[in-house]
Amino acid sequence: MLALYLAYLDDENDKILFEDMFLSYRKKMVTFAITILGNEDDAQDAVGDVFLRIAQKNWDAVRGIDNETDLRNYLLKATKNTSLNKIKTKKKENVSLDTIIEYDMEGIEDLSDDTFFDLLCNKY
Repeated sequence: MLALYLAYLDDENDKILFEDMFLSYRKKMVTFAITILGNEDDAQDAVGDVFLRIAQKNWDAVRGIDNETDLRNYLLKATKNTSLNKIKTKKKENVSLDTIIEYDMEGIEDLSDDTFFDLLCNKY
């Protein structure tokens, strides 16, 4: 995964700094994400998303953080926010699936909009 993140960076010095940051904080971030998500796979995904977002969009801001404590806090806060967003996304997915099962609406993707609306109104 590190190679993917480094591919977004052009400067060799940036790549070295990013790699140092990745190797220094990844385990702490995963451990923190596990405490929020309760699942190592989801935690790995969340931390991967954080590093990908940094490499793609936020590298200039992160590179400018000189204080180690501020960098650690930034990374842990990004991990917390990404983990909480994953929980929200899962809840939305689960609600949709539960609704389909509860109202016995399997195969609804093949219905026209009018037919789906009529079915939904009848079930409600």
